[in-house]
Amino acid sequence: MLKRLAHWVVRLELPILLILAPFFIFPSAARSPGLLGIPLVWIARKIAHGRFVRRTPLDWAIALLLLMVLVSLYATYSVTVSLPRIAGILLA
Repeated sequence: MLKRLAHWVVRLELPILLILAPFFIFPSAARSPGLLGIPLVWIARKIAHGRFVRRTPLDWAIALLLLMVLVSLYATYSVTVSLPRIAGILLA
């Protein structure tokens, strides 16, 4: 049942990301739960295909960029000021 649902989410990944795009373009504290959509799509892909994303030569660079986003989130004085930039990087 869960695997079937995961296959359904992966098939509809592009429309789901288009629906989630406004949450990343215009982030706010009230809409921050919408930011969990991308990790949920990744988890569905892991369940459906056995991997989070397809391997590419840029995997290490992207992983480093995401790590630096976490570091900047830790070092920021205000999450509300940094949230638009962090959301933009995650959407890209």
